[in-house]
Amino acid sequence: MLKHLLIPFEQQGKWGFVNYNDSIIVSPIFEEAYPTFNHRGRIKQNGKYGFINENGKIVIKPKYDTATDFKNGAAQVSRRGKSKRINIFGKKNATYLAGCGGIFRNCLSPRRFYGIDTFKVKEKYRITVMRSKKTNGKLTYYSDTLNTLFDQVTSIGRQYVILEKNKKKALLFEYRGAPATYLNDDSLNFEYEAFQFFPCHEFYQFGSDNIFGFKKNGKWGYIKLFYRPKIITKATYLSISSMKRGLALVEYKSGKFGYVSSTGKEYFNRD
Repeated sequence: MLKHLLIPFEQQGKWGFVNYNDSIIVSPIFEEAYPTFNHRGRIKQNGKYGFINENGKIVIKPKYDTATDFKNGAAQVSRRGKSKRINIFGKKNATYLAGCGGIFRNCLSPRRFYGIDTFKVKEKYRITVMRSKKTNGKLTYYSDTLNTLFDQVTSIGRQYVILEKNKKKALLFEYRGAPATYLNDDSLNFEYEAFQFFPCHEFYQFGSDNIFGFKKNGKWGYIKLFYRPKIITKATYLSISSMKRGLALVEYKSGKFGYVSSTGKEYFNRD
């Protein structure tokens, strides 16, 4: 998907666009610029909003006081106090199509723990996990209760739980068939200060995107959860945003913003 987008970049206070390979398509001439979602990229020029196409050509002239990005072929705009929806050709659009099909495959939905039992000990929590061993050549499973007392245990979906202890957090992946991703209590790595989750889709209110933020040493990075956690970017950002469309706007220096992709590629110069 990213290969067909134009991605904004900032230079000396103005915004332009590059393609996926970092080639400049539009020089920095805009006050604001946003990725070309739904074949159109929102721009601001001389205080007004318009849109470019995927070739960098202005196809809807900057004349609106406010505008949103296009979603499902429509954008909300306003001019002189009057609001309307327009299609990608700039014409009034009274219809609104709800997206469907395949949009939830990257959602994390809290659910019953698989392979983990949690029980409360006064104001703390302990967990029992499934382990495996071979006996006479046969693989068998057994339960093992960890000695560690946790302040909180939270399911985030796909057999992942967040364990919290002394204001630090650890990620644990566990389910029958792939038990015990660590050897003992000491192997649990409480390295995270916080997590920041984002909705996986505007039409789905009960899950979070499987790419979310983690905080270490006061800064933010991105992590992706699937069958194993994968760090997308290290914790180097001052603030972050949702990456549900494959791109996220981050603050990499105080007051300096740029885009990073779901592969970890940065579309800005830190110098």
